[in-house]
Amino acid sequence: MQRKEDRDGLPLIDCDIHNAVPSLETLYPYLDDHWVDYGAFSKFRGPDASDYPGGSPIAARPDFKIKSEGLPGSRLEHVQNHVLDAWDTEVGILTCIYQASCVHNADLGVALATAVNTWQVEKWLEARGLPSLPLQLMVNSISRVKLVIFMSSRLARNLSFLL
Repeated sequence: MQRKEDRDGLPLIDCDIHNAVPSLETLYPYLDDHWVDYGAFSKFRGPDASDYPGGSPIAARPDFKIKSEGLPGSRLEHVQNHVLDAWDTEVGILTCIYQASCVHNADLGVALATAVNTWQVEKWLEARGLPSLPLQLMVNSISRVKLVIFMSSRLARNLSFLL
């Protein structure tokens, strides 16, 4: 990527900013009590499928692997500093790497996808207060009705979503 001064003033759009859910506990405020209890008592830690295994040298940019700040892409401040501000990114599209669609329990998969979407809206979009950070919604393969309900409630607040 080129810094702004090397782009002749052209805006930079990063269409693949990967954010991550730090832990299943992060989603507890967005899950029904049933699923919180399930997570606590079953020791379910969340989906374990990963397209970006942590030990892989290509899983994240070297400057993004900051152990003291947790999982790469899990903190808005980190993404703000190392992606958006560092490259003067005008628009960035969030693509969460949480694999809710890999959960075999269909009800839990829907609950996790909905929780992730709500968490992203609250902690990433509304916290930043900018419409320039569109969000790719996480869709569980059987959650289409819940997705419509989720989107209609958020679209009334003029948030940006991509499918």
